[in-house]
Amino acid sequence: MPYPGVQNLLGYPISVGGKRLALAPNGHAGPASYSVVTSPTAGGDVLYASECGLKWIDFVVGATNGTHRVLPTNPTRGPVTSVQLKWVVEATGAEAAGAANLSTSVVSVLVIGE
Repeated sequence: MPYPGVQNLLGYPISVGGKRLALAPNGHAGPASYSVVTSPTAGGDVLYASECGLKWIDFVVGATNGTHRVLPTNPTRGPVTSVQLKWVVEATGAEAAGAANLSTSVVSVLVIGE
């Protein structure tokens, strides 16, 4: 069941076996000041399970909006409450610059969890 205040998008989250497929209802917006990824667990952006109406994340599928692509950078082993995302500029393939304002860039990230 989604967290209070989280609206389902196109019927998400939906159950598949014991897991749920979910999307953030309004997409996932980048941060106002991006921090370059410096290790698999430092920098980048954070996607929280609660954004998608879930308690736990088991797997995240990277997504693009045509301008930016987001990629999960920290491997998830077992359920976690958040996942680090790296923002990449589609035109160049380079990571978004440090301190870049990505708050108007929104992607629909598919999350599998509970």
